[in-house]
Amino acid sequence: MKPKRTPSAAIFLAVLVSACSAGLDAKLDSNGSASLSARVTVPGPVAKKLRALSDVPPTTPFFDAAAVRKALLARKGMASASAWCPDPDSLAITASIADLGSLLAAPDIAGIVNLDAEGGTRRLSIRLSRDRSRDILALLPGIDPDLVDALSPPALGGGDYTKSEYRDALAAILGTNALPSLDAAAVDVSVTAPGEIVAHSGGRTEGSAWSASIPLLDLLVLEKPVEFSFSWR
Repeated sequence: MKPKRTPSAAIFLAVLVSACSAGLDAKLDSNGSASLSARVTVPGPVAKKLRALSDVPPTTPFFDAAAVRKALLARKGMASASAWCPDPDSLAITASIADLGSLLAAPDIAGIVNLDAEGGTRRLSIRLSRDRSRDILALLPGIDPDLVDALSPPALGGGDYTKSEYRDALAAILGTNALPSLDAAAVDVSVTAPGEIVAHSGGRTEGSAWSASIPLLDLLVLEKPVEFSFSWR
């Protein structure tokens, strides 16, 4: 955390990341293609506070949808992608992936998300850790690097804070009243496989669907790696 830079930029990012509701849904096809949709929303009262703190007009979007779309389309294996702001406080993304294997083979993705075949099953695994902080940041297009630098999340190369230490640091910026919403904030991920899921580690499954709700603080800090996997026939 870099205290001298926190008064404006860090407040903006801290409130944003602590209050967003976010989710990602993906569907895998047996032919190696996939589709996904994602959404991020800043709740109305928080958005109003953000705009007041940073002098952002009510009609100015918080998210750079054009940058997100450009970054997605630059990925190998991507067939199409759209990103837009349904309203100034939200971002929506849809994408069609023609070759999931090619996409996941990119150097900044390989090892974070892996797709393997073993016997008659296929396995998708996800591993987020601090040693891949630079690559994780590359997977988040549209985020202002100056804001990330100001707040310095440990997961993105911002030091070796523990989860408790980083939570206290955010409380100093946001105020203790914001801690309940910070603790409750999570990113919801769901993936539908092209066959019945026969094994998994972390998250939960039902038929061919796998899902997980990942606490936002865990993602911001990555004091311990966040790991999930599931296999299907």
